[in-house]
Amino acid sequence: MQIIMFTKMLKNVGELPLAEAAKLISQMGFSGADLTVRRAGYVDPMRAKQDLPMAVEILRSEGLDVPLITTEIVDPEPPWVEDVYRAAGELAIPFLKLGYYGYRGFGNLERQIAETRGHLSGLAFLSEEYGVASVIHMHSGRRLNADAAVVRRLLSGFDPQHLAAYIDPGHMVLEGGVSGWEIGMDLLADWIRVVAVKDFGWVREGSTWVVRHYPLS
Repeated sequence: MQIIMFTKMLKNVGELPLAEAAKLISQMGFSGADLTVRRAGYVDPMRAKQDLPMAVEILRSEGLDVPLITTEIVDPEPPWVEDVYRAAGELAIPFLKLGYYGYRGFGNLERQIAETRGHLSGLAFLSEEYGVASVIHMHSGRRLNADAAVVRRLLSGFDPQHLAAYIDPGHMVLEGGVSGWEIGMDLLADWIRVVAVKDFGWVREGSTWVVRHYPLS
């Protein structure tokens, strides 16, 4: 297992240029980086063909591997999507994190699952074509990605070599309470290939409980 750092924290919070971020990630002892290839990320997805190789070279020059890129890709239709997969494949990046599928509200779930599976079928084809596994990240909130049972239905029938689960026990505890995270991991066991590690707490603000992220204890 490789232990890597999500570069979002250094770009969107720390506002560090990628060269500085690469040095810091290496100094902290990580073996690699999860590179953001999305709007406001380190690489603009519409320029992946030109800019992704340069970004990966900066990270690799500091001794870091790039086993994962984080994208906003949710369907295969935009013309730049295949460029991202092709560039990742040429750079031997094994995993591509997909974007999020928002839940449209009561009465829409079955229709959304069917529609999303259609999109995922096209993305699984690109994954097989370029040797880059697409992964669905578990994320709390009003998303199909929030519920392990729904994600299992999205993944059912797909080869985990091409389409897999990126579990996030922090978000799964937040969404699933006492045992939902464990049941969720059990449901997705056959597809799990990437795991996120983070910490959070519930904080009371007036009459409302809100979520705050914290450094690992």
